[in-house]
Amino acid sequence: MAPPEEDNLLELHRITRQLNQERCAAGALCLEQPEARFRPVAGGGIALDVLEPTPARRMVAECMVLAGQIAGRYGQRHGLPLPYRGQVASNVPSSQELAALSPGAVRNGALKACLQRSSTGTRPQRHFALGAAVYVQVTSPIRRFTDFLAHLQLRAHRRQESVLTEPDLQHWLDQALAGAQEAGQRARQDRIYRLHSWLQQERGPWSGCFVRWLRESEGLGLAWCEDMALELACNCPPRSRPDDPLVISLLEVNPERGLLRLKAQVA
Repeated sequence: MAPPEEDNLLELHRITRQLNQERCAAGALCLEQPEARFRPVAGGGIALDVLEPTPARRMVAECMVLAGQIAGRYGQRHGLPLPYRGQVASNVPSSQELAALSPGAVRNGALKACLQRSSTGTRPQRHFALGAAVYVQVTSPIRRFTDFLAHLQLRAHRRQESVLTEPDLQHWLDQALAGAQEAGQRARQDRIYRLHSWLQQERGPWSGCFVRWLRESEGLGLAWCEDMALELACNCPPRSRPDDPLVISLLEVNPERGLLRLKAQVA
């Protein structure tokens, strides 16, 4: 017989699927695709692992969004200053235009190209991509200081203690977001170094497909390599269109200098 915990997980899976459907009906964007992770291996090499979307990962992600929505609704109901995350609405491709693109990275690329940057403020605001009327990140208070601030505010309000005013919270947010921006930049630099090291190690060529133009006047486009779950900026053939098959070759790479040149040709 299956353990009783399995029934609980199945019920939670059903609930989170329903929540996801409700968010999608409210305009949420599904940008799910495989993800590449780099890790060092013995001998100084770099290994690449591909993380596929799974029911477990979808369930956890939906629970995290739900927690943020609950915190946001509580703060909105009680006029409580919190680190509300928001994103203004964007003009995205029509359903007919999206249907003409392959699902996954190519379709996601068309959507991402239209999205505005998300922002954090002390008052409730709608989050376009999440399809959420109000949202606060609260699931990582150890990793993100803004989440920790949200926990402090929520706990103080529940205990009927004094909470940070909007100006005080904004002061802490300004410092936290500046630190988060620097940490994010360092994380991106680390990922770029590992990507370049892996490309130098493997040498290519690699099969992929065209996603979209980054700077068409310079011939710079974005390609997707399904087997590696990598998006690569490379010199692409003129008049390339989404989903066109490509072969990507490595021209030059230097991880220490942050130098990478890739060239894509029609497959």
